[in-house]
Amino acid sequence: MSQSELILDFFNKSTEKAESTFEMIGLLLTVSQFREIEDRTAFESTLDGLMQLPENRNRDVPLLLEELIHAIRTTEGMSSQGIFRIPAGHDNLKRYKTQISSGDYSVPKNLSCDIPAALLKEFIRTLAEPLIPATLVQACHGLKSVDHSAKLGAILAQIPEVNRNVYFCLMRFLREVATNSETNSMNTSNLAIVFAPNIFKIPDNFTQNDFSRWTRASTSAVEIMIDSANDEIVSLTCQRRVNEWKFMNSNTTPREKRLATVQCDDLLTLICASALRYQNILLISQHKF
Repeated sequence: MSQSELILDFFNKSTEKAESTFEMIGLLLTVSQFREIEDRTAFESTLDGLMQLPENRNRDVPLLLEELIHAIRTTEGMSSQGIFRIPAGHDNLKRYKTQISSGDYSVPKNLSCDIPAALLKEFIRTLAEPLIPATLVQACHGLKSVDHSAKLGAILAQIPEVNRNVYFCLMRFLREVATNSETNSMNTSNLAIVFAPNIFKIPDNFTQNDFSRWTRASTSAVEIMIDSANDEIVSLTCQRRVNEWKFMNSNTTPREKRLATVQCDDLLTLICASALRYQNILLISQHKF
């Protein structure tokens, strides 16, 4: 029996403990978590569900994402004309998708870069929960090309941590692709056109006018996101907001909450100064008069 069959057989024979947590064959999953993963392919799961897989332990993003990016690099996709726009052959696409869904991430000989490129888009598009939650789409659509860094950082601070890690991994990779636009013809504008409908879920019952406005706003937002992939103001603002919320939602003193609102460099200075003062107090207390 396979590992999955062994685990399912064990769970089926232990119905009285169906909501308990088991550790078996190196896995630590609840029954509901295991069945959620089993019922979905690697391309239709939640990011939280994917991160429960053994291969993703101690990782910031799913191994699948990293391996698709690696496959694009290995097959010279970074310099390939029209990467992400050229459609992939259906049979080869299906074959490679089946292979990596089984956990085999090896890159077949003569694999076209358009196949892992297509699967990267599909991976983002078919997430059971979108990379950017629907509640934040309007805020993203409101981003402007000028003075957007702090606003984007504040938006990213509101999405789940694994989503944020995947976001930065994806955007930094797309930014790198765009730096090769002289050879691949895929600048940030073209990449945004391709990835916008994969990142933002289109609401149901849209009219043609609604769809056109949505497409323009989504494309503009993704273009800003790609251009800002290495913007330190975005990442620092995001981290600062995350720290603030962690402090505000924990049992911290008013002083600790105030510290959470200062800038990173100022915070580091204050921590070092406090440590020095504590060290001096400790030395004085130990001195024998």
